[in-house]
Amino acid sequence: MDHVGVRTRHSFGSSSLLIDSDKFIPIIHGTMKVTHKPFIFEQFINSQQFNIPHLQSPELVTILLSCAENKNLVQGRYAHAYIITQGLHLDFRVANALIHMYGYCGVPEDAQKVFERMHFRNVISWNNLLGTYAHAGPSRRALDLFVRMQHDKFTPNRISILMVIFACASNSSLSDGRQIHAHILGTAYEHDVVLRTALVNMYGKCGSVYDAWRIFEGSIELDIVAWNAIMSVYSQHGMAKEALGVLLQMQQQGELPNRVSIVNVVSACANNPSKSYSKWLHAYIVGSGLEQNLIVGNALINMHGKSNNLDIAIQTYDRMHSKDIISWNALISAYARSDRSNMAHQLFIQMYQEGILPNKVTFVVILDACSDPNMLSRGRQLHTSAIVSGFQSDIKVKNALANMYGMCRKLEDALRIFNEMPEHSTIGFLTVVSACVNQEAISEGTLLHAYIIETGSRLDIMLGNALVNLYSKCGRLYDARDVFDALPEKNVITWTTIIDAYAQHGHGIEAIDIFDKMQEAMVKPNAITFVNLLTACSHAGLVEEGHAYFRSMVQKYDIEPSLDHYHCMIDLLARSGRLNEAENMLYNMPFEASATSWMIILSFCKKEADITIAEWATEQIIKLDSNSTAAYVMLSNVYLSACREDLALVIQQQKMLSEQGTVLR
Repeated sequence: MDHVGVRTRHSFGSSSLLIDSDKFIPIIHGTMKVTHKPFIFEQFINSQQFNIPHLQSPELVTILLSCAENKNLVQGRYAHAYIITQGLHLDFRVANALIHMYGYCGVPEDAQKVFERMHFRNVISWNNLLGTYAHAGPSRRALDLFVRMQHDKFTPNRISILMVIFACASNSSLSDGRQIHAHILGTAYEHDVVLRTALVNMYGKCGSVYDAWRIFEGSIELDIVAWNAIMSVYSQHGMAKEALGVLLQMQQQGELPNRVSIVNVVSACANNPSKSYSKWLHAYIVGSGLEQNLIVGNALINMHGKSNNLDIAIQTYDRMHSKDIISWNALISAYARSDRSNMAHQLFIQMYQEGILPNKVTFVVILDACSDPNMLSRGRQLHTSAIVSGFQSDIKVKNALANMYGMCRKLEDALRIFNEMPEHSTIGFLTVVSACVNQEAISEGTLLHAYIIETGSRLDIMLGNALVNLYSKCGRLYDARDVFDALPEKNVITWTTIIDAYAQHGHGIEAIDIFDKMQEAMVKPNAITFVNLLTACSHAGLVEEGHAYFRSMVQKYDIEPSLDHYHCMIDLLARSGRLNEAENMLYNMPFEASATSWMIILSFCKKEADITIAEWATEQIIKLDSNSTAAYVMLSNVYLSACREDLALVIQQQKMLSEQGTVLR
């Protein structure tokens, strides 16, 4: 089969990343090379109207591939009906094209029916159906078909394996992906660069970054597609440092990065915002001469917006020679993230003035910028604009509208938008539940929960987690536990949320009990789980238990403690009166102490009336944050608790001078 290489924008789930796909063709185009011609189907209709002699297999294959290319199922079915009347549906070339057409049009059931009715099949027949399930179907069907293919004495080729890997990636099925990986070990395909690159993508999509890196690192041959694949994995997981490391490594090995490489690294930095990474990378891109590339420029605006480098985002936008709707949306989003809602709205108006029509992404972004009670009137104007622009029925715009009204404390409007949705999606429920959480609107949240039950809507993990969080934030711990217990499936977020609920309500023993049950359920805790668990220990005064859990993070779960975990431990020790131990932990942690670090210690000095540590902590806080007045207040309270009213008076005077702009050293 001839194979035309293309370079496309490949979408993996919710995130869209640029991937070189010269070597990745997800569905096989029959047995002949086809160049799409305009009006092929129209010519087909004309041929019937004017009684032109019956079309033969090659012409019909061309027509079907044209229908597939245009994803026109109606035309494809029309052509299929004609093929049946001519008795050509059993021709394996035509049948292969039919499978391809139905697969491309997202109807795997019909593709399967055509396949089952074939009297003769070749490898292309199997590959076309495998490709169908790679695009639209559970990965298990692709894997079962792959096994059946071998059972029927057909030897899978590189394309067959590629299709199954794609199916596992698109369905995020790690277990199925491992099976197909195991199948090619020890075969001639084990070191095939195309298949190894596909495995890198698959493992990344399934969340196993380590396996993706292991495949990449063990590759004998690496091309630009392979390098871009591992950078794409790091981008998906927000691993900016690792993506930058790969960028430098590929240059050291003589491989020049292309536009795809750059965009993947920029996306990684955007998903893990860091001003230092962003500025270094931007300087690198300027040096490479790629800054003026439209896609790269758009990615840079997005990265700087997420890194709170608004000025640089604006400068990047202004320097771009050409802009598209994505450029405008990226800058509007940058303004919104920097709490510059007025500027975001002005840019939205400027779009109209320059003849640029907003798309649904524009409305989602600008509505998010209006998620504040002070912006309600502007939000209502945007609601009207969305209706006029024809995006009122778009589910993402509706969710953005519901969120905007909810954040503006207009829950009635949020619920009205929600009820207008033709199908109440999980995202829709989550949007309204989140609005209830933000306002601690327990009555509205309870009504929504009742509505979910009455309508028979499925209480999935995401929605269940949101309801547990809602009831917890509103002080309804028993209701939170009821929802938790009712969930048929629980993930790490579910367990972490209920542990947090008990921790925030001072039920440390119960939180630990939940954690024990989590371990029994074989659910691996994450870093946030331990923040909540250590908080529970702190509030319950469980010092030894807290130490044990802190040690287990590295020893048992291979989780490196972050600054938040050290803060939890400092809080645990200081709250229990062990101020010296808390101070020692602060000095020994592998992070620079922040004003917050010292503030934790200072906040518990009053209870112990420890003037020495309080004075030292205050001095450190002022060094780190000279504008802090809270430190003066807390130190004054320590003096008062130690019956040193004279020193408290001096501190109060210093605080007054500090507020007037004079800092005493």
